[in-house]
Amino acid sequence: MGSIAEWHVGQLVALKKPHPCGGRLWTIYKVGRDIGLQCQQCGQRVKLVRWTFERAVESDEAARKEGAS
Repeated sequence: MGSIAEWHVGQLVALKKPHPCGGRLWTIYKVGRDIGLQCQQCGQRVKLVRWTFERAVESDEAARKEGAS
């Protein structure tokens, strides 16, 4: 993403690579130096360093589209 994005707790995001369980949608549960994510399919929680997260996130628009279907 070209600009600094604002991320907030409870936001739904889609990552470029799927989780081993097959889920692509994640909910942000922690925002700070690192970003805490929870898989929507299996519930597993992971933490990513902010710059790694920003490179791995596809978009929040994609998450909204997938979440709606």
